[in-house]
Amino acid sequence: MIIKKLINRNLHVLALKIAKYLNIEFHGVLVHWACYQVKTAAQDDNALSEKIIQKFKTSGHKMFSLSEVAKTAYEVGKRKLAIKVYYNAANV
Repeated sequence: MIIKKLINRNLHVLALKIAKYLNIEFHGVLVHWACYQVKTAAQDDNALSEKIIQKFKTSGHKMFSLSEVAKTAYEVGKRKLAIKVYYNAANV
């Protein structure tokens, strides 16, 4: 599928636009984007957690699980970020 190929090339914005246009599930695009941000972003944990939570809140999709994002943050040594994402997931 084209969405998976775009995600693998870190073309998240394009993948998200195409998924919305085709009216297909885009949860995986947001989760992949968030995990990529956790691994590569140079922002501090507070700013990054706010960015991720805000993106999920404004997506217009109701059923999201941020546990994979929190797990990724924990695995790369960003424990504070993992905790913030995990506890803020209930507000999404």
